[in-house]
Amino acid sequence: MNAARQGCSSEPGWLYAVRTHPLLTNLCSVRGPSPAKRMTKLAKPNYQHEKRQKDLAKKKKKEEKLRRKADKANAPKEGSEPSPDAGETP
Repeated sequence: MNAARQGCSSEPGWLYAVRTHPLLTNLCSVRGPSPAKRMTKLAKPNYQHEKRQKDLAKKKKKEEKLRRKADKANAPKEGSEPSPDAGETP
């Protein structure tokens, strides 16, 4: 009778009972999830990478701004003429 219930399977009776029970069928997958279930799983977003990229972009923008300010402060003003040197006389 035990062999008839199991069919040709070599698994023990208690495992057959657990595997065929309607409430426990999802709990005892020996091989893991089916390929269809594995394929429907979406990839998790990598928030740390996104944050790092955002921070690097902010840092680059800030450095560019500071460099432009420094260039602007060091550049001579276009409207003013250089003062005549002491050695030159017209």
